[in-house]
Amino acid sequence: IKGKDEGVYSGNVIILTNDTNPAQARVEVAYKVNIIHGSLKVHGGFNNFPLLGWRKQSDPSCVRTQASLTSGATGTSCLEDGHRHIFHKIPVTSEFKVSVRIAKISVPSNSRFEIKNGGELVDLVLSPGENTTVNVLYSTLEARGELSTTYMRVETNISTIDIPLNVYHGQLNVSWAVLGDKSYDGEGTSLKTETEKNGD
Repeated sequence: IKGKDEGVYSGNVIILTNDTNPAQARVEVAYKVNIIHGSLKVHGGFNNFPLLGWRKQSDPSCVRTQASLTSGATGTSCLEDGHRHIFHKIPVTSEFKVSVRIAKISVPSNSRFEIKNGGELVDLVLSPGENTTVNVLYSTLEARGELSTTYMRVETNISTIDIPLNVYHGQLNVSWAVLGDKSYDGEGTSLKTETEKNGD
């Protein structure tokens, strides 16, 4: 079964063994599957968490206060102790053709993310095209050039889907390129550039 077409499929899986007893050399296992096409759509950008500066003084996104964060406002809160909290309300839309029941939403326990309304979403049923909001909080202390991806797992009665939560610093990384094998020999490699002026 390749899953190309939706529907209920059943049959038997035949397992051949090296058992000397002919009655046990062939084993049949019955199966039944229900193939349903669809997905949970996350609207672009809401799963990205930017850290735009190593210190809060240089982070242009530090426009929220702890009070606004407590009240549920989205954005970045930069605290005096150096901590930064980024709070996003991530809209998720069901693109399945049947109703979907959410069983659990979680992130790894060792991550810096926290699902703030995960308990409220348990047993929530989404009809086709219906959406809900997952409230996600990211906390860090003076992150320096962090680039990471953590997956938020959404378990439903149909399937389990991992949604990436991306953290990025928005800085330009510059790396050196080796300009020739001789640079390893101590002979050095140089690169000359010339700029021509109009009329010269």
